[in-house]
Amino acid sequence: MKKIPLIFLIFLSSFISKAQFLNSFGINSGISFTNQHVELYQIDYKLETKTKIGFYTEVFLERTINEKFAFSVNFGYQQKGSCSDFYGYAINHIENNEVEILKGDDYKFFIDYFSFYPLIIYKLNFQHFDLLPFIGPRIDILSCYSTDSQFGKPDCNKLIAGLTAGAELQYTLSRFAIGVECKEMIDFTNAVNANGLKIRNNAFNVGLKLKFFIHQPA
Repeated sequence: MKKIPLIFLIFLSSFISKAQFLNSFGINSGISFTNQHVELYQIDYKLETKTKIGFYTEVFLERTINEKFAFSVNFGYQQKGSCSDFYGYAINHIENNEVEILKGDDYKFFIDYFSFYPLIIYKLNFQHFDLLPFIGPRIDILSCYSTDSQFGKPDCNKLIAGLTAGAELQYTLSRFAIGVECKEMIDFTNAVNANGLKIRNNAFNVGLKLKFFIHQPA
């Protein structure tokens, strides 16, 4: 797993070194709606979390394959996490070892990542706009984790494998384009899987994308 970021960097360097084949580059940023699937598997309890609002920002390089397909490399910063009133749990040995869930104020859990992912993009052309569905694998590298909960901070996995899927509505001008994108950031790897606790992140991003063309678009 430790070799995966290096592979991505080598791949990105190779992509940049062939810049004459690039068609565009740009930046996209927006709001991230995130929550977490939390399971305390030692007591068979699944915790419901509330949505936390954060942000994401990315830069990308894009290359056109043909009239219908394009390929991009994306890297950026992604906030994830959730809110919960979960404080802890206790075992009531008097009442047949019944599990008592302890709750308190709303606590926030922040877990941020650097994200690297390639995308395959399909182009649907309309009179004034392009609809661009996209999908691709993703690797997240842990940046930081914090919480104001007294429950403490568990050990987090440093690398997360996932999938990015979504669509963009793009309006193209002479040498640049502006778009609105929505995408689901699906995680395959648990952010935490230790000491009876499993946490898996989920994020839905909505943002604006600004693209600059190196060559005049057709």
